[in-house]
Amino acid sequence: MGKEKLKVHAHKVWKEYEKTRIEKARIAIGRVTLLKEEKSTLIKSLAANPELAQDIKEEIENLKLKIAEHEKIVAEAQDFEKDFNEFIDYAFDFLDNLRGKWWEMDKQTMLVCKQLVFPGGIQMTPNKKVYIPEISPIYGGEYTKKSLRRG
Repeated sequence: MGKEKLKVHAHKVWKEYEKTRIEKARIAIGRVTLLKEEKSTLIKSLAANPELAQDIKEEIENLKLKIAEHEKIVAEAQDFEKDFNEFIDYAFDFLDNLRGKWWEMDKQTMLVCKQLVFPGGIQMTPNKKVYIPEISPIYGGEYTKKSLRRG
């Protein structure tokens, strides 16, 4: 139940990120259109200028590469749901398996994960008992509007 709520909230955040990707795709689509027009013009000039055939052919090949590059950007930006689902699955898998991977992490990764899971830190009481003042709502499964806004 808690993961589903988190997924809904993460989806809202992801949509904001997606706006940037959509704008990037829109720009790439426009660029593809311009490059194809430029390629068409070069193809027409090839017939009219046979003495420049080698140069024009090289430029056409360069344009083909640029077109393919921008078409790839467009295709990648359109996989919103697939990317979101892969991200969420990875994130939940990471959290679910964190305990088993904890001691295999390098020091920097362990510090980052420690801050994510135990935002209040891990403390030792005077009688040498471990005290954890706060467990992340993401890891603890307590997802509330307040905790999601705070994190």
